[in-house]
Amino acid sequence: MKMRDFFRLLGVLVLVGGMCGAQVGPPVCAVPVAKLGGGAQVQMVRPTAAAIRATAEEEAADPTVMLAAEPLPNFGAERFRIEDYAECVGESGCYWGDLDAQWVRAEAALDR
Repeated sequence: MKMRDFFRLLGVLVLVGGMCGAQVGPPVCAVPVAKLGGGAQVQMVRPTAAAIRATAEEEAADPTVMLAAEPLPNFGAERFRIEDYAECVGESGCYWGDLDAQWVRAEAALDR
């Protein structure tokens, strides 16, 4: 084995070790959870729209928080909106109704 190959292998091992080491520890963002069944199961607590707006206003008023010119939607909140859209509940509309409407439009376009 040449010295160059040895150092390449050593570099790969150091990188892999660093990646594994970076994944150890608690998550960066604390996630509120509710324990069910004696703590055996953990379920996400769904925030209300008012709680999401209140958090956004609180963070916008904090001078230490940097805001983007075009604010990005919070994925922690958006995933619930997407789930509501898929399950046809809430104010987001209905995925299946939209899909059926697109299907009818496509069939009509093909018939023409």
